[in-house]
Amino acid sequence: MINPFREINWQPGARELRTFGKVIAIGFPIIAVMLGASARFRTHAWPVWTLWLGGIGLAAGLVCMLVPRAARLLYLVWMALGCCIGLVVSNVVLAAIYFLIVTPTGLALRMLGRDPLRRRFERGRASYWDDAEKAGDAERYFRQH
Repeated sequence: MINPFREINWQPGARELRTFGKVIAIGFPIIAVMLGASARFRTHAWPVWTLWLGGIGLAAGLVCMLVPRAARLLYLVWMALGCCIGLVVSNVVLAAIYFLIVTPTGLALRMLGRDPLRRRFERGRASYWDDAEKAGDAERYFRQH
């Protein structure tokens, strides 16, 4: 995912726009119900904004399904926004993994004096070549189990 904007269909057809409308019409009300239920458990009241969220999503989805040409701008904005969010989140997650897992592991191995790749220079050693194990009989490939 070097450039996620290449994966966007910038010229969506009517079928793809109708599918987008179905996703919006089904997804937004489901998200609204989940958020509303979460708020209900915390505040013991159903928030009104979840009704608005579900209603707007349902209306936008129906418009997208019935008039696909009207959905094109919403589709393009939605996909571009999704790519921007995905780009940021993936880079943040990769940086977090690197700085929170890989770097401390490397520092710990250095402090313990471990060298799993055997990169240290040993002056008294004649050669750094390691003898490889013999491959064995080629028939073993036919008897894998």
